[in-house]
Amino acid sequence: VKAFREGRYTQAQALLAKKLPDDAGGQYLQGLCFLKLGQFDKAAALFPQLAEKLPALSPRLHLHTGNALLEQEKYEEAEKEFRAIAPDAVVYTEGQFGLAKVLQSRKQPLEALSVLSTMSNRPPTSLGRDTAAEALQSSLAILEGLGGQPESLRDVGLKLWSEHPKAAMAERGLAAAQRAGLKEVPVEVKLVRAELLEEAHHNAEALAMLQRRKVTSCDATACGTLAGGGAAFQTLPQARLLLH
Repeated sequence: VKAFREGRYTQAQALLAKKLPDDAGGQYLQGLCFLKLGQFDKAAALFPQLAEKLPALSPRLHLHTGNALLEQEKYEEAEKEFRAIAPDAVVYTEGQFGLAKVLQSRKQPLEALSVLSTMSNRPPTSLGRDTAAEALQSSLAILEGLGGQPESLRDVGLKLWSEHPKAAMAERGLAAAQRAGLKEVPVEVKLVRAELLEEAHHNAEALAMLQRRKVTSCDATACGTLAGGGAAFQTLPQARLLLH
């Protein structure tokens, strides 16, 4: 296990095979070693054998098998593995990303977009990973590859930028929308971004977003955002000027 944690996968696999040849947990770790070492044929053969021994890990076995098959370009088999992961499984999100990759590889971009569209509305994982933003970014890549989809590109790009303002790829969404012909970000989209920034306690940044609208008097929508922004938000000098 120590060798595995330290990234010495060849050594770890050899030790596991020697010391724990019939142990299901040891075999599972061997499978992970095979994945890390790029020995995808061995991984794809091993993980399904553990289904009866490790039923609690069934979703992960499907995921790892699917990834190993995907790397071998065995798309039909990989698709079956990813689709076998239940929606309530911890690794369901990873399985859906794998499924989208399979569909892209099989020249089914619209089907891949459908999968990613569902993922784009899922909340962040318990570890804080913004998988919805990742799904939107992947959707942008597919749409740009298709060409001739300016409206969809603008919609997806603005959704990424406004609804995931702190994601590392958020600005890429705005850039994609602009490449697709966006001239001006709609006011309501700016407000969505400002509200989410405020909720994340990035009050000054949210206020700057509102100020860039060049508000001279507090219109109903902007006032609603400011008034609902909490005490810390409202005590900023610029907020008081807009509110009064």
